[in-house]
Amino acid sequence: MDNSHQPPAEEQLEFLDYWRLLKAQWVIVASVLVAGILIAACLTRLQPQVYVATTRIKVEGDRTTTAVFDIPKWSDGNFMQNQTEIIQSQKILYPVIEKLGLREKWAQRNATMTLQGALVQKIIRPVLWKLHLTKNDPRQPRVLSVEEAFGKLKMQLDVRRSGNSSLLAIVVSDTDPKRSALIANTIASVFEEQRLEGRRQQMQSGIEKLRAELMEQQNRVRLAQEKVEKLRKELNVPLFGASRYSDVELQQLERDLVQARLQAVTQDVRLKELQKLSPEQRRSAIATLINEPNLQKLLQDLTDAEFRLSVLRQGYGVEHPTVQETTAARDKLQQQLDQRLDGVLQSFQVDLKMAQTKAAELQVQYEEKKKASTAMEDASYLPFRNAQREEESERSLFEVIRSRLQQEAFEVEASRSPVELIDRATVPDDPIRPIVMKNYAFGCAGGLALGVILVFLLEFASAKIKRLEDVEKHLHLPVLAVIPNRVGNLARGNGTIQHAEVYRMLRANIDFAKKDKSVNSFCLLSAGAGEGKSLTTANLACVWAGQGMQVLVVDCDLHRPSIHNHLQVPNESGLSDYLTSAKSVEQVIKPTEVPNLSVIPSGRSSNHNGSLPALTSERMRDLIQQVGKQFDVVLYDTPPVLSISDALIVAREVGSSILVVQHRRYSRKMEQRAIKLIGSTGATLLGAVMNKIGSNHAELESYYYSAYEKYRGAAEHQKAAK
Repeated sequence: MDNSHQPPAEEQLEFLDYWRLLKAQWVIVASVLVAGILIAACLTRLQPQVYVATTRIKVEGDRTTTAVFDIPKWSDGNFMQNQTEIIQSQKILYPVIEKLGLREKWAQRNATMTLQGALVQKIIRPVLWKLHLTKNDPRQPRVLSVEEAFGKLKMQLDVRRSGNSSLLAIVVSDTDPKRSALIANTIASVFEEQRLEGRRQQMQSGIEKLRAELMEQQNRVRLAQEKVEKLRKELNVPLFGASRYSDVELQQLERDLVQARLQAVTQDVRLKELQKLSPEQRRSAIATLINEPNLQKLLQDLTDAEFRLSVLRQGYGVEHPTVQETTAARDKLQQQLDQRLDGVLQSFQVDLKMAQTKAAELQVQYEEKKKASTAMEDASYLPFRNAQREEESERSLFEVIRSRLQQEAFEVEASRSPVELIDRATVPDDPIRPIVMKNYAFGCAGGLALGVILVFLLEFASAKIKRLEDVEKHLHLPVLAVIPNRVGNLARGNGTIQHAEVYRMLRANIDFAKKDKSVNSFCLLSAGAGEGKSLTTANLACVWAGQGMQVLVVDCDLHRPSIHNHLQVPNESGLSDYLTSAKSVEQVIKPTEVPNLSVIPSGRSSNHNGSLPALTSERMRDLIQQVGKQFDVVLYDTPPVLSISDALIVAREVGSSILVVQHRRYSRKMEQRAIKLIGSTGATLLGAVMNKIGSNHAELESYYYSAYEKYRGAAEHQKAAK
């Protein structure tokens, strides 16, 4: 099967190492996580609640000058940005601070709002007062200066523009919801007052300029009139020519004359045509020409009366009272209608005369003005005509300025505010800060991240033996077995099948590791105390005994013996008794409850200071040789190498040794020093046993699926070579 697409096993194991490291150190991660949550809770509790209120206003642009000819000149394109900065300036915020008394309110709030403020108010300031290091009485809260209040208000204020519109949002944050709304509305009110007052002052300044300009223009008109009058007298301009009419005025007068003549002719033709018609035809024509409700009603009533009369005549005679009554009503209506029609005709005649009179008058005016204009075309009157044009121009400009002055004066009196309040700030119900869930989320995330980082830092900073690679890389020893933590005592029947299998693997790897197959004595060593060497010796002996071999365990730890406890034998006599020649080898060898397993306990010798000479004696060498021939396997339990030199003596005499290394207990340097001392004795270290590893640790899986196969493969290779 092609496994080229799969990542190497070593990389997968490396990732699992990190994951299992976190699982192994979950207490640290959980502790830092809980600490992060508690810190977040404390910070959330200490943080003041902040409320936000928003006021929206609409701002109109300013005119930079007073427009004389009604063409306003507006400010540049940065107007809204300028207004945003003005709202946050001292010009607006200083009056707000004084109007609301924020200096005193914020001083009182700062003294009691936070833990820091309480400490300053209750402890630090009284101490400084007692030591005469401050002039401020701690019994009175310090009032903020205007500059401090301005800086604080500016930090709490945010002015935002809605897109490219003329709307501005004044956003104020404060710990008091009512105060946040009050400040926002006050800022809008002060800004509106400032803008309105500024506009009024601007317009008043413009009016003053207009008045001055009007006075100057009035003088120019007067001078132009005097010039015209002077030229009229000098040039003997006739009175009828004193007023010159332009071609446009003559053309307009001519058009009025033509229109009046056309109207007179039309009314004349209409009157004559109406007089030619019969009464009935004239009645219909007049009703069509004019739209008068009374006349229309009379016509309708007359038509209805004639219709009723025709119906009555079909059923009654002429002398019938109803017929006579209806006939009288019809005659009366006809008489009224005739009178009304006569009045209409008379009004048509009056209109005709008026039109003819108007046309005649316009004809006279046209002829006179045309005659005057013709007379003024004379070259001698040219200076007079120029003076007249100059006077008209000055007068027109005077009228424009006066009209604009009146308009500006009216606008000042009834000026509209350039700031319109769109949405008034209301008291907020809920605070925007602190965000409890966000703080807790950050606390959880930060605590978890710090916990993970702390675990990895401790892991990488630690110089202890943590992995199989550490043993092979730093101690230069093969790993014979990886023993889990809290393994049971096989001699007492407390161990499980899995625990026994671990020691079987250790036994097999020892057989694979020893070069001389005749070697049957092994010394178990450890750098320091408490690494589980004695229990490892006892359980390994039980496994070998379970294979039908005669096994002997010798407890060489004369200072703190423990083998007798693990194998459940009395320690009344033992190795110390043999070394002192008190008893023979056969007398100190004691059977155990485990079949095929015997033990030589340390004995109760009180002369522990003399253990070194005893272990180096000929009797110790004789013991090693004798039991090596008598038993299939002999295991020697020793004291720590770096604590007592007894272990080095025994290791030298035995020859083959096994180093027990507890996982994450001692540093690499300590283990390396122990190995160096062992090597100096000439003893052979077959390998190391990593002891007390967590049951879910990666080293167990790594060892079971890689290390064991490695050593078994090496042994099979040696057998095949033979």
